Amino acid sequence: MMDFAKKQGYFEEFERRGYAKEAKADPNFIRIVSSNVLHSHDPHSREEGVPHFSERMEIFAALYLYLEPDFIGLQEVSYEQQPILFDLLSEKYICPPVELGDYVNYKRYSPPYAGIRAKQNHTPTLYHKERYEVVDTRYHLMDVGGLHSYHWGIYRSLANPEQKYIHMNLHFCPYGDERQVPGILDARNEVIHLQRLYPTTPIFVTGDYNMMIHWDHFKLFLDGLNMQTGMLIAEQNDGIIASNHKMNDPKLDTTRTAIDHISITTELCVAKRHRIVMDDLLCKSTDHCPTYLDVEIK
Repeated sequence: MMDFAKKQGYFEEFERRGYAKEAKADPNFIRIVSSNVLHSHDPHSREEGVPHFSERMEIFAALYLYLEPDFIGLQEVSYEQQPILFDLLSEKYICPPVELGDYVNYKRYSPPYAGIRAKQNHTPTLYHKERYEVVDTRYHLMDVGGLHSYHWGIYRSLANPEQKYIHMNLHFCPYGDERQVPGILDARNEVIHLQRLYPTTPIFVTGDYNMMIHWDHFKLFLDGLNMQTGMLIAEQNDGIIASNHKMNDPKLDTTRTAIDHISITTELCVAKRHRIVMDDLLCKSTDHCPTYLDVEIK
């Protein structure tokens, strides 16, 4: 499906906008993307000039194919969006299968509960199928309301079968109060469990954390994990703690507001480059501009 991006002229448009600078400095680096794609319920998504979600899925898919990461963590993917996005990415990327009751086809990756709001939230991970194979995977709902979850996969490199990676993708509760704590502890305990089972395996945690770096809850999640968000430790970065949270506004908010993170195990990885990919094309499609981190394995 990569041809769609070329036929639609997205790659040429990205080049025109200067995206060539996003190329990996070293082909051996691991690239991880985190991207919240929903916002069909956001009032800004109905403003004049904001594309229909199917067009927005094309823009996202083209960008991911252009960046060609190893792992992609998506948040707030709806039933309507998922089959479109997965189909556009299917030549290069696939989501590990997650068995959830009687859900089939694209619904099998979605949380087993009812409700309109519920259908707009889940956290699929995707991996580059020409580079990796799945060893194990788990999808888990983190709260009783069923709106927040994590999905992790353990992957083996096809080029070097001895090398494994763990990618967890999550979406935390948006409230900056005690309602966040159960989900934080749930996900944190899962990371601890994975670290005990795979002490020499790098772990990447992408997600819409819904937390700023100076919050106590952010520190609570990473406490004792030997992990840190790439935006704080990358050797190269643009807008180190900047964010964008308004459709159609390509201006970075530089007031320590970033809530989308890619955390890595610092004793096993070196964060090389952290980027928030942002311009008016992307900002009319999302209020969570895609973020990527290039990582060197020690």
